[in-house]
Amino acid sequence: MYAPRPLPSYSDFILELCVCDLFQLLGQLGRLDLEAVRRVALELIGCLDALRADGIVHRDIKPENVFLAADGRVKLGDFATARAMTEDVRAGPDRTPTFVGTPQYVCPEALDDQEQTYSSDLWSVGCIIYQLIAGTRPFVADSEYLLFEEISGVRYSFPPDWPDPDAEDLVTRLLVRDPTSRLGADDLADLRHHPFLANVDSTAGVLPKADLDALAAGMEALRSAMFDGSDVSDADQLDLWESDGIGDREGPGLPQTVIDRVAAANSPGGGILPFLFDGEHVMMTGDILKRKSIKPLRRRRLILTDYPRLLYIDIRAVPANQKGEVPWSAALRVRYVSAKKFEVAVPARVYAFRSIDGEARLWADMIQAAISAVGDG
Repeated sequence: MYAPRPLPSYSDFILELCVCDLFQLLGQLGRLDLEAVRRVALELIGCLDALRADGIVHRDIKPENVFLAADGRVKLGDFATARAMTEDVRAGPDRTPTFVGTPQYVCPEALDDQEQTYSSDLWSVGCIIYQLIAGTRPFVADSEYLLFEEISGVRYSFPPDWPDPDAEDLVTRLLVRDPTSRLGADDLADLRHHPFLANVDSTAGVLPKADLDALAAGMEALRSAMFDGSDVSDADQLDLWESDGIGDREGPGLPQTVIDRVAAANSPGGGILPFLFDGEHVMMTGDILKRKSIKPLRRRRLILTDYPRLLYIDIRAVPANQKGEVPWSAALRVRYVSAKKFEVAVPARVYAFRSIDGEARLWADMIQAAISAVGDG
């Protein structure tokens, strides 16, 4: 969580356990009432105030990165793509922009390869306010390319049941193509003084205490179900897909090329052993392409183990390093898309992979077999 103070030493670094993030909150409630939206908006403005005081642009504000603390206040997290607005970044036409963010919340200037500034975070806040009220994102399309076209053209509309004209005006003044014209670009006080945010009790939490306690209890039950092996249904947790019949087949047989690859990975010279626990073995491995946010596809070595774990490493780096791991739980689901594409879903996220060797079906089968084995155990 962000706080405008010197970074603590590693020995003092502690993460606060929040009740949930806004994505999970919307999953529970569908949408928020206007009073709750006002309080979320004011809390986010407070976060932006703290960031500006330290000269930082977040660049990836989205519901998954906005957390609801135990006292009902909002915390902003995930600063992996944040950037300090130093003088040499603010000035100079020769600077090289960095293209970061999440597609549904990315600002037009990022799509135009322009530098993202304080005002870029205001665009994301406008998208969040819209989503909290409408229950859907303002920009939706059938592909990433079409989505970016909608964002670049600022083409969105308010649903017929939009409840408040002041809220509409606020969103309209935030979702502006010119970053210097967004409300609050020069002074966040302009944003606080907007009629939609006037006369709001800034000392109260986002939700009443009774609602917050009920939500906290529900989320704690969900966490327990995720990690204790309990049966968690698709409908309750993911609401993504039908099983596509994958779970109805026997465990997959590995072709000889994959058997050889797995055997090599489990050997001392395979380069993967440093990433495994003692006694853990590779069940499937291969090269995939993976996208992070809206960055270009990156080549990674995907590894499925008998733990089970699903991790991906950069095998071409010297030394090789682990880039991430799909959090395994009872809620994990896999979907075969095409010969080269498959997806793995966990609560609040979907990982999309492209198999370079065209082994998407085999990956889906192997992951499903690991899911079934854990369930049977």
